[in-house]
Amino acid sequence: MKKPFGLFSLVSLSLLLLAVFFGCQANVPVSSPSLPPEVSIQSGDTYHEVDCLLPGQVRKLGTMVYAGPRRPLRTTAGDCEIRGGEYVAYDRANYGEALTVWMVAAEAGDPIVEVYVGKIHVKSPADKPRYNLATTWFEKAAASGNKRAQVNLGYLYENGLGVAADTNQAVRLYSKASGANVQEIVQQQQQLTAQEKAEITELKAQNGAQITELQRLKKEMGAAETSLASGRKKLDKRNGAIVVQQQEIVGKQEEVKKVAQQLAARKVAVAFDLERKHGDLERSLKVKEQQLSEQKRLAAELSGQLKKQQNDEKQYKATLAALNGKMANLPGSKITVFDPQLLRTRIVVASMDKGRSQRAISGQVWSHAGLQYLKINDRDTEFKGGGKFRAAFLINADEMKVQIVATDFNGKKDEMFFTAAAA
Repeated sequence: MKKPFGLFSLVSLSLLLLAVFFGCQANVPVSSPSLPPEVSIQSGDTYHEVDCLLPGQVRKLGTMVYAGPRRPLRTTAGDCEIRGGEYVAYDRANYGEALTVWMVAAEAGDPIVEVYVGKIHVKSPADKPRYNLATTWFEKAAASGNKRAQVNLGYLYENGLGVAADTNQAVRLYSKASGANVQEIVQQQQQLTAQEKAEITELKAQNGAQITELQRLKKEMGAAETSLASGRKKLDKRNGAIVVQQQEIVGKQEEVKKVAQQLAARKVAVAFDLERKHGDLERSLKVKEQQLSEQKRLAAELSGQLKKQQNDEKQYKATLAALNGKMANLPGSKITVFDPQLLRTRIVVASMDKGRSQRAISGQVWSHAGLQYLKINDRDTEFKGGGKFRAAFLINADEMKVQIVATDFNGKKDEMFFTAAAA
């Protein structure tokens, strides 16, 4: 079944054209970590490309000798040192220094340098990019026919960065830079057949019904857990009462034993008094025995209640296990790849442009039980709400094997394999 396309297709197409805009670019200064002053530059650093500001030429006009303007040049650190040039040795991430190097040539109208200056404004400062200034320099370079400037300017119009969002203007700039009719491609991708629309509607309805059932099961499980917690609380309270009553019984038994010992000790000395009090003691003992019997009856009753609570707890556990079983029977995850488009041959393949250093993969994972983790080529991949994901991979050969594995909270997996081959 064909996959629906919309604004996402335009974004995907623009990302293909913007590989230079976001990737590691050979024509833009690459930042590296700052080194402390006490650390010396290694010999291998002399081959790193830097933004070099060469000394001005010494010129002579008649008898007057004067120095010409300093000249920016993209070259290696070693070459810059040999030619007496100036470059930033440690703070390679300082775009302010790079802007100083390229500003003179940009103001002189060099379209390539104008693109450099525009990109510096996009990247600096990192917390508040200056998109309005970047737009100005990209427009100057684009007016000179620079394709990279046209692509960068199209991206700003597409996302409303520094200018009002204008999708039509972005498409015109992408078309002009690539030489292709991007508007026609987007319109073709946005067309859906009636069957595809019906299938999408059916899938949404099924997904909604399953979500409703899942919410109902979660609600029932929550009620069962609440009831179980309440039962446990009552059981703990009754157990505490039983312990207190048992302690009272033991205490009273100790009292009876003490009284009996006192009677035995005084039997000889107070025989007459014992006879007189014998009736009273027997009555008192009988009352205490009745109390003891009552306490035993209460203990037996509480013991029966304890067994009933234990049986109730077993029933709660059985109900909870049944609910967990229903959740385990929910359908597993389903992986859908939006970009690249997959071609169904003897094996599933996806085309990629030759000469590209990296490839973006985007799609969505449908999961009824909740997505636990997602891996692409054994690498953990972040995903957003709804299971949407996007990841980029380096391309080291004419083709790349891709494996996508999604696992939900029930432990169920869905796997997809395809080959990204150079077109």
